[in-house]
Amino acid sequence: MGNELTRWQRWLHNPLVWAVIMGCAMMTLLRPMMRNVPDPPPVLGQLPAYTLTTQDGQPFGSDELAGQVYVADFFFTRCTAICPFLTQAMTELDNRYQREGVEGIRIVSISVDPEHDTVPVLKEYAEMWEIDSSRWTLLTGSDPAIRELVVDGFMTAMDRQADVEGEPVDIAHSGKFVIVDQRGAIRGYYDHDEEGLDEIFHRSQHVLYEK
Repeated sequence: MGNELTRWQRWLHNPLVWAVIMGCAMMTLLRPMMRNVPDPPPVLGQLPAYTLTTQDGQPFGSDELAGQVYVADFFFTRCTAICPFLTQAMTELDNRYQREGVEGIRIVSISVDPEHDTVPVLKEYAEMWEIDSSRWTLLTGSDPAIRELVVDGFMTAMDRQADVEGEPVDIAHSGKFVIVDQRGAIRGYYDHDEEGLDEIFHRSQHVLYEK
């Protein structure tokens, strides 16, 4: 028994043993930081300078967004097809950013029906969806300005069909969410389903923290 205790005492006083123990502990602690982090998504295009109008009636555009990462989408308030799903998905993304303490990423939703979606209409829509204007901006403007930004800038579709009496207004537009970086460059187009939202959540942070 005495020899066994002596053997353990020798082990416990051996600096090499403690070095191995400390090394294993450090590897366990550092392993999460050593995981491979994907590179930020590539630059796909550059947005032009633009100024539109918010749901609060304030001028807002590329100057106000300079230095910020944002996720953009396209919608119109009287849309009965994809738009409610887009706004719901964006709400889920915004909630996740807040829940997980992610700061520095803004949401911007651009109306493709500016003749109808005036400031009061956007204000009412924002209230209905409980949108916080400090984090999420709805934008309207003139039809030419919106079309130039959506089609030429974001390189997405915007096509209004001829109105038919008694039928809902039909405006074809993209259902993608777009990540834009601090310099106004497009960094990716993503679906608004669960998998797409998860990718946006992580990829937008890769853009936010890239060096």
